[in-house]
Amino acid sequence: MKKETKDVIQYGSAIAMIGTAIGLSILSFLWLRLIHASVLTYTGEAVGFACAVFGLTVYSRSKVQEAREDMQAEFDQLKRELLNQTQNPDNDEALHDPRTD
Repeated sequence: MKKETKDVIQYGSAIAMIGTAIGLSILSFLWLRLIHASVLTYTGEAVGFACAVFGLTVYSRSKVQEAREDMQAEFDQLKRELLNQTQNPDNDEALHDPRTD
């Protein structure tokens, strides 16, 4: 099976799952005037399947990792600046204690 064919089948089935979940929810609400627990379960499973197919989990993990790396880089930079200020006695502001004013 070609990669393009596999992708079309995966994306098509994910879209079909979401479509059937939305349709079943609407039908359940119109017919029963409530959305039954089994319909909600199916909707959750369909959305979970679609998320797995579309790779939202991998995408969100990579974005969280990027944010962690950015924060760590900023923290390291601030730490270096603080160490440079405390190690440089010529800098009066670094050693100034605001409580003594």
